[in-house]
Amino acid sequence: RLPILGYVDKYARPGEYRVSKGGAGQRFTGDAEVTKWLKVHGLGMYTPLFELNEVDIDILPHLTQEDLKDMAIHAVGLRRYLLMLLSHERTHRLRQGP
Repeated sequence: RLPILGYVDKYARPGEYRVSKGGAGQRFTGDAEVTKWLKVHGLGMYTPLFELNEVDIDILPHLTQEDLKDMAIHAVGLRRYLLMLLSHERTHRLRQGP
């Protein structure tokens, strides 16, 4: 599971989120590939949610239904759509190889 980590820093630049880990603030500025992937599938509005949860392109194909619920994606249709896309992404990566 990927818990929602940290908080949105209102003083951060757009697209940046300050994430608190063990008291030390770190910045996760998102993953351009995840942003592109979301936009390609018409889900660009969810980019901040993926950034807040520090989902990068390596984690993306491994997200589960539970992870999506933990990320506050409650709409069943959206979760199913994402799971379908993620399944396709895993298959596509396996075919390409490392």
